[in-house]
Amino acid sequence: MRRYPRHRYPRHRYPVRRYAYRRARRSWVRALGLVLVGICLACGAWALLEGVIWPEEGDRVSSDGSLTMDYSHASQGYVLARASSSKRLKLRVSKGDTTLTYDLNGEGEYEVFPLQLGDGKYSWTLYENVTGNSYAQAGGMSFSVELGDVNAPFLCPNQYVNFTPESQVVAVAAELCQGLETGAEKLAAVRAYIQENYLYDYIKAVTTTPGQMPDIEGCMESRMGICQDLAAMAAAMLRSQGVPVEFVVGYAGNVYHAWTVVLLEEGNVLYDPTVDVNGIAAGAVYTTERFY
Repeated sequence: MRRYPRHRYPRHRYPVRRYAYRRARRSWVRALGLVLVGICLACGAWALLEGVIWPEEGDRVSSDGSLTMDYSHASQGYVLARASSSKRLKLRVSKGDTTLTYDLNGEGEYEVFPLQLGDGKYSWTLYENVTGNSYAQAGGMSFSVELGDVNAPFLCPNQYVNFTPESQVVAVAAELCQGLETGAEKLAAVRAYIQENYLYDYIKAVTTTPGQMPDIEGCMESRMGICQDLAAMAAAMLRSQGVPVEFVVGYAGNVYHAWTVVLLEEGNVLYDPTVDVNGIAAGAVYTTERFY
């Protein structure tokens, strides 16, 4: 495990463009987001949207009959995976000594997975639920990756940092960062916005279930969230503005927690929105378990 002192860091299910955003949306939130997008476009505030990497399909596809993977844009830091099953599915990725496990929808729709472990050989294994918490291997494949930019995996949406070009979070970030040029300036703007406008959701903190994914839209709607919601929202805002950000899960002291690491030209900065919102984990030593 990597350990870092506070505030410094030494070095989804996201739908592909043509697929519908799978998570339930309240219609008025979508409408508000589209209105904000229109306002931003009209005001010229659509700053640096070209900096974000929007996942899309390509022509380099492999399938073993159960698992299908599109690795056409692996150099850009992501791959697409899909499978069809009426049972719960897990997708496990291994590289070297590191193994990560994701949920995978069984509806045959592509989902985006980051290549955050850097260059090298990635092995992907599909597991299908048998009974209870037991899973059996159903497929798998391996391929090598060479990233064009080591920060590329942290510029695109994924299951944990889930947003699209039409998301409200993108429009708000564009408005906040209008006229700003550096990553440090954009970080300061996003940080001030979250600190001034959001609260920590203490009720959700004690009622959330294991495995629940960050809810960026719900957080923006209610102006409240737990650590993973606030961190994912901050990461989405900055990624949409071309600033690479790691979404990190691990421990702040002895508390299981989520935060971000912003990868700036002048150095990497640990940014924990929860500390700004309610002071939880202030002064803690952060230990990374996994990052996306």
